[in-house]
Amino acid sequence: ERELEAIQFLLHKSIPGHEETFYEVSETEIQPGDIVLFPIENLQSLYCLFKHAAVYVGDGEVIHFQGLKDKSSTGRVSKEGFHALKKARGKFQIWRKRGGIKVNEFRARVRQAMNNVAYYNLGTKHCIHFALWLLGLEDF
Repeated sequence: ERELEAIQFLLHKSIPGHEETFYEVSETEIQPGDIVLFPIENLQSLYCLFKHAAVYVGDGEVIHFQGLKDKSSTGRVSKEGFHALKKARGKFQIWRKRGGIKVNEFRARVRQAMNNVAYYNLGTKHCIHFALWLLGLEDF
């Protein structure tokens, strides 16, 4: 079931029923645990399919995971200002898990992520898998 939720989220506009797990909210409604999707750099024409995901942690910050430019298998988990990230990446969408999240578990996963090394793989361990793990929807 978790894998199906991940696939539904990855291809949210392509698979009927994505609204069963997530729904879109406006920037004025953003709250901890909301996933912010940005188009992948240099792929603006494919906006509907390829996304970079960050998760809003509160206090104007997001956490996200990305591969390193040196193509090593080690990825980078970072927290930064939401406004700075949206200025750098442009257009975005915000999605909230139906039924909410367990905030204490979410915050514990954020702390865990900030203190561990994560390995990046474009197919199996990337930013969307990381975001879904933070919400307790997928292993990472």
